[in-house]
Amino acid sequence: MADAQDQTRDLDLALFGATGFTGGLTAEYLARNAPDGLRWALVGRNLGKLEQVRTHLATIEPGLADLELVVADTSDAAALAALARGETLDEAQLGDAFYDQSHLIREIKRFAGATPGQLGKPTLYTEATTTGRKQLAGKVSPIVSET
Repeated sequence: MADAQDQTRDLDLALFGATGFTGGLTAEYLARNAPDGLRWALVGRNLGKLEQVRTHLATIEPGLADLELVVADTSDAAALAALARGETLDEAQLGDAFYDQSHLIREIKRFAGATPGQLGKPTLYTEATTTGRKQLAGKVSPIVSET
């Protein structure tokens, strides 16, 4: 398999749906039978569930304890295209949505009332903001603006 690997990509295989029944069976099959050197990752919407699957797979093959996890949604066409191109989703999302880092920070501060650094240090305010945002999920437009 090593001869056939595309060195321009980080992964040979991105397994979507590993937290479901069929995907879980596929992940277990790969844990037991993947060729040496296969670069693969679990991909899904819920990091917590992906971590649970990875923990289970590590009981089958301990080397999978560090298996890469990628959070992506199948309804996000830009993320899927970036993953197929071998880009990280962070690069793709920043490239598609923001001009630069200061633009990203400005949008987050306007939306959440705090900078990313402040949001990374939970306080009563940031916890309340996060809870409020979750309650508004699907009821407000995305963060990205025309600024």
